[in-house]
Amino acid sequence: MNGKEWTKVFKGFANENRLKIIRMLYSHRDLSVSEIRHRLGISYKWTSKNLVDLEKIGILHSRGTKGRVFYSLNPRLSPKIKKIIKEFLT
Repeated sequence: MNGKEWTKVFKGFANENRLKIIRMLYSHRDLSVSEIRHRLGISYKWTSKNLVDLEKIGILHSRGTKGRVFYSLNPRLSPKIKKIIKEFLT
């Protein structure tokens, strides 16, 4: 990874709600937007914004099914980022 990519990743970590989302998905693997919103206790709008931001930088992966969107950690995350997440969250 180059400097720009690392900057994006660390900007993604620089928000308390995004860190909570990463922690949730590290533990639970796959959650819907509604489940994440409920656990965070913030509006649907801000939950969605944080999820989209994390997906844009490649930390999350989304899939839609039956009108619902589910998020998980991106299975294609670089091993270096996976290691940082594991060390930071455990």
